[in-house]
Amino acid sequence: MDELIGKAIDNYRIEAVLGTGGMGIVYKAYDIKLERFVAIKMLNSHLFQREESITRFKREAKNQAQLSHPNIVTVYGFIEYSNFLGIVMEYVEGESLENIIFRMKSLHSWDAIYIIKQVLVAMGYAHSKGFIHRDIKPSNIIINNEGMVKIMDFGISKSLFEQGNTKTGNKVGTIFYMSPEQIRAEEVTHHADIYSIGCTFYEMLAGVPPFDSESDFEVMEMHLKTAPPSICRLIPTLPVEMDTIINKSLEKLPALRYHTCEEFLMDITSIEKSVKERHSQLFTGQKRKGFKKSTTYLIITLLLISFSALVYLAYSQVVELMESKQLDSLKKYSISRLFKADSTFLTFENIIKQNSNTRLNLNSVFFLPNKTGVVAGDSGLVLYTNDGGNNWVKGNTKSKISLFDCTIIGGGKAFLVGDSSTVFTTQGDFNNLIRLNIEQGYSFYKIYFINNSVGFIAGSRGVIFKTTNGGNSWRKVNTNTASVLFDLHFADDKNGIAVGWDGNILLTSDGGENWLKVENKNTDYLKGVCYIDKNSILAAGGNGTMLKSADGGKSWSKVDLKSNVIFHKVKSVKDDLIIVAGKKGTILISKDKGDSWMPVKVNFYYDINNFFVTGSNELYIVGVSGAIYKISLIEKEG
Repeated sequence: MDELIGKAIDNYRIEAVLGTGGMGIVYKAYDIKLERFVAIKMLNSHLFQREESITRFKREAKNQAQLSHPNIVTVYGFIEYSNFLGIVMEYVEGESLENIIFRMKSLHSWDAIYIIKQVLVAMGYAHSKGFIHRDIKPSNIIINNEGMVKIMDFGISKSLFEQGNTKTGNKVGTIFYMSPEQIRAEEVTHHADIYSIGCTFYEMLAGVPPFDSESDFEVMEMHLKTAPPSICRLIPTLPVEMDTIINKSLEKLPALRYHTCEEFLMDITSIEKSVKERHSQLFTGQKRKGFKKSTTYLIITLLLISFSALVYLAYSQVVELMESKQLDSLKKYSISRLFKADSTFLTFENIIKQNSNTRLNLNSVFFLPNKTGVVAGDSGLVLYTNDGGNNWVKGNTKSKISLFDCTIIGGGKAFLVGDSSTVFTTQGDFNNLIRLNIEQGYSFYKIYFINNSVGFIAGSRGVIFKTTNGGNSWRKVNTNTASVLFDLHFADDKNGIAVGWDGNILLTSDGGENWLKVENKNTDYLKGVCYIDKNSILAAGGNGTMLKSADGGKSWSKVDLKSNVIFHKVKSVKDDLIIVAGKKGTILISKDKGDSWMPVKVNFYYDINNFFVTGSNELYIVGVSGAIYKISLIEKEG
């Protein structure tokens, strides 16, 4: 399949081969629409005609797409094109743990703990969502350039809610990391992952798996009958408790192992101090002593980058998050930890998760005062409600094109926009959506109406379309940019702003006929923008970016939120309330026009893609995996 290099499939240009495996080839590709690199796992052509392989391949995409966690490689989508099947994933620039162990022979004990803690947090999250991986091993663990661990390849993972994924007699996994119950082809639980994590941890420390032989039969026999060699005898510098931890994770009977990843993690954390005392040289630059010597800590050795305060900060934040012994905080990050706020934070009352009957990502939500609402999502998904979201009904677009935004104007006329220059409209009948004829070659991310007649659509390649007849027809206006535009907003019928990729900010003062680029030193992409009043504007986006302007967008200053959480949307919902939301269930509010922000407890972890506040102070949130939440905007001290 090397003939794919240089070719374009959908909106992805294939750049290079990243690796090969039994199921397929992983390519590095460039997403032309979103202007970013991705990884695409293509199913091997000789497997394409095998129904079982296709089913497994699609299951990998489905399973991993339902998991949203910083330590799990994100799945963006699934492509079917001509004779190719592919999973589009986050591109992680770094190195596999397998390569690191091969090159270094073994890891320093502190580095091994640093990695395994992140693995346990990620798999604890996956287990809490009902998924087991069944193939945890060093080649499926990547360390990125910032020292963050990423777990990939849920190709043989199984949802605990699904039945019949594994036939009796079929062995799944990789022999050196396979649990005894997997070898016996018995039904597996999350305890199998805990066993594989124990094998991986052992190999990081010793340089070899706990059961190592050239004969597969002998390896299987050792998994079934033999205790692992003492890790403390191999590495005398380790505390004796390490043997206890390793042995418990590798118990032959699942019931005798750690019951959860959180329990495993707490024992690892309990000996961390002892390991640190034995190897206090980690951040002092002194030469390490132990089973294998190295001159610098893992991130420097792994990725050959210079020591920097940025890496140390990233490491410290991860350790801080993982050292909590609260079960909930092991399964999801705490907003109070992410933002380090000195003041108390708030919580909203009456948080209700609504039933969307879908696992697809939901990208936008809009409500009318009469409780009529619409939601737009991936794969052409449209949901609508007439009772405030108590019941959501699926509409019919007769399309699998992803939809990114929606709105409803006077008279109940609705619009939905998305990929492939898609614009749908309907007069209230979401089972009879009409696709409008508009210039092709764009992805549309935002639709916004100033009034019932004048509206705008913003999207890829710097495009903005305008209508003056209520959306019956659209024409392109002048923007003088080719960068993606994600959001736009107007202060009145003349003055507006659009934001997008590379920190691009465009202003208009003639009702959106012409847009001029504003100089902006910030290069992080901007996903959301809103006017507070005619002169005060807020823009939010990647890496925790929050920008504020007090002169109508001519100049900007950065608001320090002490966070790198990605923000997807910011809106001024009332005179005294501004809301920003984004990754990891993050919601912040401001009551002073964006000068200061307070995190809000919401007790869910879903990435928030968009939200809408009704006139009756009800906040509707939509996000990944079909998440819809209805929240009463009643605040109390948390």
